[in-house]
Amino acid sequence: NVGDVQKDVDDFTDVDYEPYGDSSSDDGLSEGDLGTDDEEYLSARRDKHRNGQDDSLADIAEIINSHQSGDYSDDSDSSICSHEESVDGSDDSDNVCKPKKKCVVYDPECDKKTIQFVLGMRFVSVAQCKDAIQSHAVYNGLNIQFMRSSEKQVEARCTDGCPWKLYASLVRAEGMVAIKTLVSEHKCHRDMNTRQASSSWVAKEFLEKFGKKTRMKVGDLEEQILDKYAVQPSRWKLYRGKYKALELLRGTETEHYACLRSYIAELQRVDRSGRFELLLDVGSVFKAFFVVFSSLRQGFLEGCRPVIGFDGCFLKTCVGGALLCAIGKDGNNQIFPIAWAVADSENEQNWKWFLEILFNELRIGDGLGWTFISDQQK
Repeated sequence: NVGDVQKDVDDFTDVDYEPYGDSSSDDGLSEGDLGTDDEEYLSARRDKHRNGQDDSLADIAEIINSHQSGDYSDDSDSSICSHEESVDGSDDSDNVCKPKKKCVVYDPECDKKTIQFVLGMRFVSVAQCKDAIQSHAVYNGLNIQFMRSSEKQVEARCTDGCPWKLYASLVRAEGMVAIKTLVSEHKCHRDMNTRQASSSWVAKEFLEKFGKKTRMKVGDLEEQILDKYAVQPSRWKLYRGKYKALELLRGTETEHYACLRSYIAELQRVDRSGRFELLLDVGSVFKAFFVVFSSLRQGFLEGCRPVIGFDGCFLKTCVGGALLCAIGKDGNNQIFPIAWAVADSENEQNWKWFLEILFNELRIGDGLGWTFISDQQK
C-alpha cells in the first residue's frame, strides 16, 4: 500500500497527470477500494479538506508511514508546541501576559523597630542591609550575629535555638542587594545586652549629640540609650563609642585645614583690598594664617587712637595651635579688632611674621607716635 501511495505522489507531481472521473478528489478512489491502512489515509484527507487546506500526498504518506512504524500517537499532548502559540491555531493576542510582581525597596527613613523583612527586598548595598539588620536588632533587643559579610553578600542569624536567619546577595542585573533566604520567626527573648549595640553603633547614633556636647558624660549617654532603645551596652562600649564619635568630628575639623587655599580665594573675591596670608612649613604643612579685612583696617585708621594691644591664647581644639590678635580701642573705649592669625604655636617666629604684615598694612613705619601694649613685651 505504501508503494501505491508513493505512485500517487509521483503522479501528483507529474504535469501530465489528470484526475480520474468527476470526483472532487484527485485520484477517484472510493472507500470500498481502501484497505485498513488506506482508511487512515482517507481519514487524514477528509480532515485536510474539511479545514480547507491543500496538502500534498507526500505529507499524507508520511502520516501512514508513521502509523505503520509505531511512531504515531493519538495522545493529544504530543501536539502541544514548546513556544507560546496555541494548539487550536489562535494567535498570541489571546494570551494575556501577567505583570511582574513589584519588589520591595528598603527605605532608610522607615521605623527600624517595626520593619518587616521580606523575600526579594532590595537594598542599595550590603552596608545598608547590615545597618537595617543592626538597627532592627537593637530596637527589638535581638542578639543577631553576622555569620559572613562581604561586598556582595551578607548572612545573619539569631542566637542558638532561634530559627531566624537572613541571607542577601548582589543581583548583578540590577546592581542592588536582594534578600534571597529568610526565616522571619523569632523564638528568643529580649536581650538588653545585644551584641549589635556596639561601640561603632553608639558613635554613629550619637554623633550629632557629641558634636553639640563634646563633654557628654558616659553616665548620661548610658541613660539616654536605656530610655530610647531599652538596651544597656557595657561601659567599655560606651567609652569606645564616645572616642570614635569624637574622632569622626575631629577628622572633619582636620580636613578643613586642607581647604584654606579655596577659603583664601573666596575671601579675596569678596574683599579685594583685604590681606590674607598663608604660611606653610616644609612639606606644605600648615604653620600660620593671617587675616585683616579692609573695612576693619580703614575703620581703625580713621576712627581709633593709635593704640594697639597684642595678645595670644591657646586654642583648645583637636588640632591645637594659638590665636594671635591685634586689638584697638574705639571712641567709646570698646575693643576694636584689627587683625588676627591662627598659628601652630605662640613663639617668636610666628609673632615676628604677624607683626611684619600688620605694620605694613597699617603703615606704622618706625612706630613714632604709636603705643603698643603687651603682657609679654612682644
